[in-house]
Amino acid sequence: MPDQKINAAGKAGNDLNASQRAAVTFDGPGPLLVLAGPGSGKTLTITRRIRYLLLEKAVPPEKILVITFTREAALSMRDRFLRDSGDIPQQILQTVNFGTFHSIFYQILRQSKGIKENQILGETDKKKILLSALSSVMPEMNGQEKTYYAGDLLSAIGFFKNTGDLKKTLQKVPTDFQDSFLRIYEQYERTRTTHGKMDFDDMLLDCRTLLAENEGIRAYWQERFPQILIDEFQDINPIQYEVIRLLSGEPYSIFAVGDDDQAIYGFRGSSPACMQRFLEDYGAERILLDTNYRSLGEIVRASLKVIGENQCRFHKELKAGREDDGFSKTDNRTEPGDGTLEKERVRILGFTDQKEENAFLLKLCESAEDCAVLFRTNRLMQRFAVRLQRAGIPFEMREKARNPYLADVVLDIMAYLRLGAGERDPELVYRIVNKPSRYVDREALRGIKDSGDPLESLEACYQRRSLPVMERIQVLRRHLCAMEKMPPYLGLQYVRRVIGYDRWLQERYADNRRELEEQLELLDWLGEEAKEFHNLQDWLEEQRDYQGQGTRESAGNSRIKLMTVHASKGLEFRHVVIPDCNERIYPYGQMPETDSVEEERRIFYVAMTRAKDRIDLLYLTGTKDHPMERSRFLNVL
Repeated sequence: MPDQKINAAGKAGNDLNASQRAAVTFDGPGPLLVLAGPGSGKTLTITRRIRYLLLEKAVPPEKILVITFTREAALSMRDRFLRDSGDIPQQILQTVNFGTFHSIFYQILRQSKGIKENQILGETDKKKILLSALSSVMPEMNGQEKTYYAGDLLSAIGFFKNTGDLKKTLQKVPTDFQDSFLRIYEQYERTRTTHGKMDFDDMLLDCRTLLAENEGIRAYWQERFPQILIDEFQDINPIQYEVIRLLSGEPYSIFAVGDDDQAIYGFRGSSPACMQRFLEDYGAERILLDTNYRSLGEIVRASLKVIGENQCRFHKELKAGREDDGFSKTDNRTEPGDGTLEKERVRILGFTDQKEENAFLLKLCESAEDCAVLFRTNRLMQRFAVRLQRAGIPFEMREKARNPYLADVVLDIMAYLRLGAGERDPELVYRIVNKPSRYVDREALRGIKDSGDPLESLEACYQRRSLPVMERIQVLRRHLCAMEKMPPYLGLQYVRRVIGYDRWLQERYADNRRELEEQLELLDWLGEEAKEFHNLQDWLEEQRDYQGQGTRESAGNSRIKLMTVHASKGLEFRHVVIPDCNERIYPYGQMPETDSVEEERRIFYVAMTRAKDRIDLLYLTGTKDHPMERSRFLNVL
């Protein structure tokens, strides 16, 4: 994009395109909604709008408030503004207010109610309080399980605070914690308030209450910030929206920039419906930034075909700022190996199975430049990271990823395999003795802690108490003896099919089909991993090595970036690869609700629009006997 400036007189330069210029110089009265398509220069438009307010409208810099959703985005926006306004004295520029919703709410509460920084809970402190609450409410659960699910539970608590919707919250809570969630939440809140602490979500709720109930404080802040600019407006949640309504006063000079087609944070309580509500509540005008300067035309047109299937959206006619006349579009429904592939900008590639898809990805990752592989979930990303590490291919993974080898079902299977190989660690027996249930109680398990052979100890205990339970333990011992000489893959299948681990999972998750599918999918992946090893010790050694390395961020100069689609938002890459474009991944799980499918389509759209020059969309065809359905999102391409 050419350098676009506002001259010293404050007028928009001719090098802004028409829609950017109209947004920058909008004079109201009232608010404006700027619909900013991917790669349309929204950051540029916001920074030039600030400059226009300073130079043309003579707005005092301290009266301007710019709100973003992350600290990184706020700093980036501020730096961009400072670089772009070199002819304005720094002492003026420095007094423009940039901040996140949370930092602004904190300043309001600090100045109005006197809260202190040490009252704010960081993630580590929140986790400590949560683990304490779990120990109180669910003392029977082991520490490893509590730690593994802590992130999910904290996310659910945050969602509940932002929405108040218990039904939707429980859908986000891991199955084992659903019945106890309200008690966990109440214990968490009791501990938090007892210590006089608050988290970011509490700041939001307290700020809304303060501004709603105290007219004097509300009037002060409305006078303090008569000009409010908001980035990524599609990510706002209903409570944040209410605070903004309270924070703004007539004539409601709000400059809201966003794209409802890129609203992908429903799991946090965000609602793109707030954009429509903004138009209705304020009678706001709107302007569309309609040129995508990031992606080649073929990519722009393909992504618009996908998102055009959504019904609940603002209709947008977008155009590409880059075309590629040097390449002619060929049939994109081709198989790998077709000689026309290198001429395509949007490639749809089918593979029989995961092994074949992984082989293609590994080969691509060996030579690709500025390439991002985008995954629907953190779990899928981490599994592929295992493959890359084994192949010795460097990669960068910015997100904190869950180690797949630490998932409960994986730890269960590995415990069975280790016991089958002759280990007799009581912790391994604790883990699997009732998976499936053999009716072994806690009192009996307490007695095996210091025994040389915990299975013998249990047999002796139940010989006196219950012969049926003793017989079940003897059957377990015979199963483990049968596994002794089995290679890892055969042993894993024996645990799943013969011992009955899969049946136990089906009973456990009978009321949660989505969770069951995820657990079985994880075991299928583990089976593919097991095929790579001839003996258990080599596999265990690799798992230990991966636990030490796999979740660390790799060097920043790697040619390959692994990330989830959510983490890729706002970024761009020359080449984007989206694997697993199948039903139940895109859209994720079984979701008959229209609004859920529409958000899933927006997630897919965001992934596609990260690409500048090329997209590879990979899917599995399955076999004749076991066909797989490719994503419905591909059907329009």
